[in-house]
Amino acid sequence: MREALSPLEEKYEIVIMDCGIGLWGSDIKTLNAADEVLIVTNPELPALIDSLKALKMAEKMSVPVRGIILNKVTGSSYELKDETVKGILNNYPIIAKIPFDKNVSKSLGARNPIVLNKPNSPAAHAFKRLAGDLVGEKYKTNIFWKTVNKFRGVT
Repeated sequence: MREALSPLEEKYEIVIMDCGIGLWGSDIKTLNAADEVLIVTNPELPALIDSLKALKMAEKMSVPVRGIILNKVTGSSYELKDETVKGILNNYPIIAKIPFDKNVSKSLGARNPIVLNKPNSPAAHAFKRLAGDLVGEKYKTNIFWKTVNKFRGVT
């Protein structure tokens, strides 16, 4: 796997691979090739239990875990609170919260990333903020979209 990634590593500073939570077979090879891991999960108990398995596997293989990304966050009362999420996932920091956004499904259907298909949607802004954080740059948005997203509940 590391050999397959070699051309990408020469061209890009960061390569992000999305792999299944099961971590069987080729997924273990993917994890083994990783320099670090981001655990992406939803703020619900079944998802967190699966994510804990992935986290434990990363720790067992001595792959650093950079943090947790909470996906499809609605802010509903049935979602687990941040402190509970962190407690279940070994107190790793939550580095991003991606809001639930129906535009993500629409973008998937159009086979376009949300940041291209609906660049001013709440999820697109959250992904851009995360990308900036990953490369050490602050994501900037204009005052209009800051105001719109504030009313949408996205900070």
